[in-house]
Amino acid sequence: MTALRLYDVHCHLQDARLTDDLPAVLTRAAKAGVARMMCCGTVPADWPTVLDLAARYRQVRPSLGLHPWYLEQRTADCRERLEALVAGNVCGVGEIGLDHHLPADTRPLQLELFRFQVGLANRYGRPVSIHCRRAWRPLLETLKALGGLTAGGLVHAYGGAPDIVAALARRNVSVSFGGGITRPNARRPVEACRAVAPHHLLVETDSPDILPTGCPGPHNEPACLVEVIRAVATARGLETSEAADLTWNNARRLFAGLEPPEKRIGL
Repeated sequence: MTALRLYDVHCHLQDARLTDDLPAVLTRAAKAGVARMMCCGTVPADWPTVLDLAARYRQVRPSLGLHPWYLEQRTADCRERLEALVAGNVCGVGEIGLDHHLPADTRPLQLELFRFQVGLANRYGRPVSIHCRRAWRPLLETLKALGGLTAGGLVHAYGGAPDIVAALARRNVSVSFGGGITRPNARRPVEACRAVAPHHLLVETDSPDILPTGCPGPHNEPACLVEVIRAVATARGLETSEAADLTWNNARRLFAGLEPPEKRIGL
């Protein structure tokens, strides 16, 4: 089998389930062909760790954001602090998003912080990693009102309907698939995967969560991206190597501005 080159566009290497054995995790990733990993922060407390991981490991790129699940962990100065970190570092913005599975009384604050973080990304020309659950209409309406994403972005671990992907693309948003598409009964993710335009297709692990079928565990990790790319290839009628090349090139293009010269991959 041809060696694969893969880009895990969304993972959480700062999670204790991975950091406790991170050198081995990264070694397994390299052996699997995962040459780049976008490590996404979710709370102010983990932003320094995410930046440190990117500084220590050339294959790791950072993204910083406040996730809607963790609004209670925000600090009084989190907006100012996030803007200072984005301004002072080569990083994306995310993981951010909207989640209407959460109590309805959190939605105004979710939306306020989402708008702030998208605005921040657009001001500094940074790609965005978005979480969306049961909030597709407000997500699309908000992105439209804000003019889309200046530097592009993605909805990670896509769980929406196939007919939404075109609306996302019009707002400069790509779609990423993770372990969910490997499930034997994954009809909706497979249909959505087939609906994505080739240049908007991405893959991820969301590790340490969403362990793909076929990976031993106990936790998901970037090396498990191989199972995801196989499932994506099957869904689209491609060879695994074709799907790998396609998603690699898409991710490289989306995150090109996050590759400082001394860390650019020889391509």
